[in-house]
Order: sequence, then structure tokens, then C-alpha cells
Amino acid sequence: MEDILVKIIKDSFMGKNTHYNTLEALRGLSAKDARAKPSPETRSIWETLYHIVFWHNIILELIQGAEVDWKALQGKDWPKPDKMNVDSEWDILCRAFAIAIDQAQDLLEKEPLTKPTPGWTDGTVVKAMMVLAQHNSYHIGQIVTTRRLLGKWPPPKEVSLGE
Repeated sequence: MEDILVKIIKDSFMGKNTHYNTLEALRGLSAKDARAKPSPETRSIWETLYHIVFWHNIILELIQGAEVDWKALQGKDWPKPDKMNVDSEWDILCRAFAIAIDQAQDLLEKEPLTKPTPGWTDGTVVKAMMVLAQHNSYHIGQIVTTRRLLGKWPPPKEVSLGE
């Protein structure tokens, strides 16, 4: 049963059977595209991806036994505007996301699903991984919607992630 659950969670990190391929949703976006907002009330793709990667990394640290100061993290999960002015930072963020997904999949293979996660009340590895997959899925949906509103959908086939 545990093997099946691990496979389902790993697949969900990539969007299999749940949503558009997670990394493909970012394909062909320039830094300029990623900064664009369809309206002032919405978040940019860059902001959304930064938020995803921020929490993804916190959850992975938690699974590996790190103590998390939740209060200290408040307000840090969205990028500062000056960070989004450097085009190369977009490529770095895209690569960080791909690496974080690989790390999550590796941890799923290594850590027992019922292992407690210190610093998260009633937390276990499986709970953390499920929350991580759901959080990513929710925000990937926002990225796809934003791309559609910006006229940047579907992703081009001939370019790679973050280009």
C-alpha cells in the first residue's frame, strides 16, 4: 500500500492525473512574461512561482527534521519587487523549482511515510507531502490561468523551462 501511495504522490508533483504537467506549465516564459499581471489585483507568475518554491523548500526542510519558526516566515513567502527586476533570477527560480520537485520525489523514496515531522503538530511525512502536492497543484492552476489571461498559453513546444 505504501508503494502505491508514494507513486500517487510522486505523480501528483508532476501533475499526472490531476493537472497540466507542473514544469511544462512554465515552459517558454520569459522573465518579462513572468512579471506581467493581467490586472493590478492579480499576482504575476513570478510571484506565484516564488511562493510555491518558498513553501516547497520549507516543507522539505521540515520533513528532514528542521525546526520551523512559522512566525518568522510570515510575509517572506512572496518576492520583493527588486528581486523580480533581474531577468536571470527568473531562470534561477525555474531551476530551483525543478530541483525542489526532484528533492521531494527523492525524499518520498527515502523517508517512512509515518515518520513524524517535528515542528508541525500531528505532522507526518505523508501529510507534509500531500500538503506540498496540493499547494503546488493549486498554484500551478493559477499560473496556467494567468498565462491564459496574458495570451501566453499553450506553452511552446520548442523551448525549454524558463525561456
